[in-house]
Amino acid sequence: MGALLEIPPAQISATLKTLFEPRDPAGLRCVAVLEGISPGKVFTDSPSAPAWAVVWEGAFNALYP
Repeated sequence: MGALLEIPPAQISATLKTLFEPRDPAGLRCVAVLEGISPGKVFTDSPSAPAWAVVWEGAFNALYP
């Protein structure tokens, strides 16, 4: 695993978004964080070429790996 970087909404790339499946249970909440609609944080190894990412969704305190 590489470095753990928290990235701001402006650095969330289309490539990073493809790491998540919006059809998963509660996937819409994950997408809402990625789109800047819901509060949360995004962590990844690389903003430009992510191999992995985790979304923390603040309203329900949920993690999406």
